[in-house]
Amino acid sequence: LRIRLLKKIFPDARFIHLIRDGRAVVFSNYAQTLRDPHRMLFPFGWFPKPPGWRNHRDLPWLDQFAHQWVGVVENIRECLADVVPERDRVEIRYEDFCDAPRETLRRLDEFCGFDNDLRQTAVTGKLEASNGKWRTDIPPEDMARIAPIISPLLAELGYEDAASEKI
Repeated sequence: LRIRLLKKIFPDARFIHLIRDGRAVVFSNYAQTLRDPHRMLFPFGWFPKPPGWRNHRDLPWLDQFAHQWVGVVENIRECLADVVPERDRVEIRYEDFCDAPRETLRRLDEFCGFDNDLRQTAVTGKLEASNGKWRTDIPPEDMARIAPIISPLLAELGYEDAASEKI
């Protein structure tokens, strides 16, 4: 949410945008807010607030987090497209990183101009993605309510459509 400022301060900066399935993000932020009572005192659980956040601050937590994920991801993608040349930005998916961490790190090292051979990483296989809890822990009626909020962006990003997801 500070891309424009960062680009002014560091004009040669390169940006890596890591995207995660919105359903997993919504659930993760919700679960963290329930675990930390201090977060309950603030809209959006004290997580980053997207542009227009005040329009959603009185909604239930899951709805706030659905609007937050959409707003933050859209804002980041828009800012990157506006102020960062394509050669200086890359977008990766959390799930792709977990499926192929070594290959993803090699790609990111190349993007950043780092020597991947110097990496001291012991990653030998896949990493376990923590993306499935929303399937069992978000009640179907809540998922049906937030699906219209996140489905268009999920589809744009290549995730299966939340509206048609069987829970």
